[in-house]
Amino acid sequence: GVITSKEGAVIKDIISTLTRRAPYVSIIIYHTLVQGVDASMSIANAIKTANKRAETDVLIVCRGGGSMEDLWCFNSEVVAHEVFKSKIPIISAVGHETDTTIIDYVADLRAPTPTAAAELVAKSVDDWQNILNNLNNQLNHYFNNYINQRHQLIDSYINQLNLINPLIKIDRLKHQVLNLELRLKNKISQLLILKQSKLDKLASKIKFNKTNLNNYYYRLNHIQLELNNKITRKCDTLNSKIMHLNTKLCLLNPHSVLDRGYVILKSKSGRVIINSKQVTHNERLSIMFKDDTLSVIADKKYNQNQAELI
Repeated sequence: GVITSKEGAVIKDIISTLTRRAPYVSIIIYHTLVQGVDASMSIANAIKTANKRAETDVLIVCRGGGSMEDLWCFNSEVVAHEVFKSKIPIISAVGHETDTTIIDYVADLRAPTPTAAAELVAKSVDDWQNILNNLNNQLNHYFNNYINQRHQLIDSYINQLNLINPLIKIDRLKHQVLNLELRLKNKISQLLILKQSKLDKLASKIKFNKTNLNNYYYRLNHIQLELNNKITRKCDTLNSKIMHLNTKLCLLNPHSVLDRGYVILKSKSGRVIINSKQVTHNERLSIMFKDDTLSVIADKKYNQNQAELI
């Protein structure tokens, strides 16, 4: 709100300044005399009217420069009393910076000129834009930090799940079995190569030594038989070990339990139920069978005569 003469140059300066700096601000002009015998009462009545209507956030009482006599109405007791009593904050902007009147001391704020009062009363669009830019930068910074923290937390959960996931344990055991199988094949190959080398050496000796051929043949057959027996026993042992490890893998597989007629009971959130204390009355649960999943409602108040849960 501006309390001044609507015909003076001051109001034009204030409107021009506010339109340029803060076009979002609405201006209400309370016309009053700013010079002469009746000016004091006119200014006081304008302040009363502004307070009675209560439609503004701040009031600027102003006029342009002039002589002490021209500004004398702003020194009157009635004006000073209304300025002091006003419930709406008042900015005094009377005359030039060097001019001083009584209402300067009772107003909430003194501006050196009316134009300065218009600049003080509202932030410029550029100021608001800078504030918005700073807030936007802070928001982006906080949001990016929050997203990064969530990503780190998710990665941590994934790592924890990988450590306790039974499927990953089963895969690890499968790799161990495959490694054992490969080592077995390598051992057998090395053993066969070694025995074949011995056979080759014996065959060479037989070629160069024609005597006692029957003894050599007998030893050769004996060694070959012994070799076959050892290979067979070694294969049987390793096959038995592989079958034992495979049985362990099957026992660790959670779906093997379902194949034997058992079921897995889960809560609505997907947590596996392992005892009755984890279940509340009338809680909705899911039962996982081998080939399907059913939804049930828990009845902790068991009654053998009750046909169904209602």
